[in-house]
Amino acid sequence: MRLSSYRIIHTKKRKNIFLLANQIKYEPDKVQYYEICQKFVNYIHETFFLKFLVKGQCEDGSLTERVVPYIHRWTSPYRNSILAKFYQLEKYLENNPTPLTMLTLTTYQAGDFSIQQKGHPVTISESFEILNENWKKLINLIRTRIRPGVSFVWVLEPHTRHNTGYPHLHAILFTEFTEVDQNRIKKLWSEKYNAGSFEHGVNFSVKPIEESIKSMRNYLMKYFSKMFFDSGSKFGSTDWTTGQLVFNAVARENRYRLWGASRDLSKVMARKIDDDQIEKIKWFKTIMLDGDNIEVANVWSVEPEELDEIRERFYAYRDEILKLTIL
Repeated sequence: MRLSSYRIIHTKKRKNIFLLANQIKYEPDKVQYYEICQKFVNYIHETFFLKFLVKGQCEDGSLTERVVPYIHRWTSPYRNSILAKFYQLEKYLENNPTPLTMLTLTTYQAGDFSIQQKGHPVTISESFEILNENWKKLINLIRTRIRPGVSFVWVLEPHTRHNTGYPHLHAILFTEFTEVDQNRIKKLWSEKYNAGSFEHGVNFSVKPIEESIKSMRNYLMKYFSKMFFDSGSKFGSTDWTTGQLVFNAVARENRYRLWGASRDLSKVMARKIDDDQIEKIKWFKTIMLDGDNIEVANVWSVEPEELDEIRERFYAYRDEILKLTIL
């Protein structure tokens, strides 16, 4: 697959996202998030044209420089890097076929059931907190007691059916669960953690080996593509709703991760670079530039002749740390 087929087209939606944020103050169920949505779209706007100028010294002593984009979770380069990771994961599954379990976790929203269980309508921010905290508990218990060491990858997604902005979590576990296991997990989610209902809080979908690769690709990308406005993705609509905007604004405001994986799969998805592909350049200065190439800030700098000394001090410090033992 070519990553270019998922390129992001910025200009059209960058204008509309301001109007979308302004619309939130007219929606009673979302008006409390108006300020953080304004902060979010301002952040998108302010960082849109930012870039870094990095200067370095080559092995022959000549100077060189590169311009690299300012990257965060809602930018095109970041999205393409995640796509590349997912392709690595797809290749791994091809070489290591296994049944997959698609797991969806849903928590409380602003309905009667939430009031019954929590005593008040659960806000979007509270829903994020409940989901984040109890997913960690659940996957830890699954990996230690139900399926020791099982590999997994997960993605957070906003509910889009009713444009609420509430989150739910989709996980892919590289295993399959018996009906007994599934009921145990549902009881943990609803009774022990009090994170959602038994009937609707946890949903399982098991894919056999012959369907696992295609299922994983579509499952991940369908949900992950909703993080990006105007992504041009074939996996779903690219027009954000006010609910999707609130979801992303709350995630950024509280620094919630929107996806993750077990350590073994993180290593699988990591980009591997051969030593002969690494340029032998000593980078000594990083400058932030705006859209007109005007310097915004001197991010980091050191004199070229000091680089070797700094590197030696770092390695000496690292070696001393590695010698330490815990008593």
